[in-house]
Amino acid sequence: MQSSPSLNGPAVTNTDSVPSQMPITVPDNEHNTSRSFDDITGHLSRVSNTTMVTTAESTAIPIPCTPTEEAAERHFLQDCVARLVRYLDELKHKSGDQDYVHDSYIVNEANIERLRTRVQFLDASIGSFDKGWTAAPEDRDGPAYMAEVMVVETTNCKGGYAASKQASMSVVTTGDIHEDDTINNPYNKPLGEPNRPNSGGYSLVDKLIKDGKWTKQQYQGVMDRVHEMAKNELNISLSYREQSEKKKLKICEQMAREYPILQRYPDIWPVRDFLKVYLKSTSAFNRHQN
Repeated sequence: MQSSPSLNGPAVTNTDSVPSQMPITVPDNEHNTSRSFDDITGHLSRVSNTTMVTTAESTAIPIPCTPTEEAAERHFLQDCVARLVRYLDELKHKSGDQDYVHDSYIVNEANIERLRTRVQFLDASIGSFDKGWTAAPEDRDGPAYMAEVMVVETTNCKGGYAASKQASMSVVTTGDIHEDDTINNPYNKPLGEPNRPNSGGYSLVDKLIKDGKWTKQQYQGVMDRVHEMAKNELNISLSYREQSEKKKLKICEQMAREYPILQRYPDIWPVRDFLKVYLKSTSAFNRHQN
């Protein structure tokens, strides 16, 4: 028998003869049962044709499950995705301007952003647990359904970064062209830094007004509201990276409630970008004054 850490904390056991049937316990507050890893990945493959979770030893097979089991699985998978997103945020904060290597993988800001895009597609395939499934099964590939599930749910996240790191070991992609294609999907976060189009980044005006079809009034309204919340919730003499992630997340959630147009963007990244640009200016002004 071989023991390995569980995503929820306690160790789970696995046999060498059946490596693909690792039991994973769904959170107690949702559904008190244990389902195999293939059960969960099988359901995920049924609702998504772009991104899935699987094991190296087996192929996921869709299986029938009750609405209660489906909800519990969805909640569990979202919890894993939320932990992975937060772990990537921590990596980005730790790496700063210097790259470092982890198991032959170069960890730098550009690669972390690329991973975040992949994870956000995984989250989109799972759906929003709090809202539930509002589309009929035959409509789950439609634009209304995809617009709803693009919201990244992180409020139910429990546990530490070590758990999310283990989750990342099971996240793989199919290589589908739409997976990383920020050109065909205007809602994905582009690579690079906001408002630095001449340095490998992008223009927020182009991404939101031109590609996202925002009006100038929507753009100005969201930006002004983000600045207002930053003044009220954050220390604007500090840079974006120095701010509390909990407070930044609170601003993103509040903005998504006030401006539904933001809900189609993974991780509510336009709000985070407005914060980055604004805090870069205010923190630089503070350093100059001192």
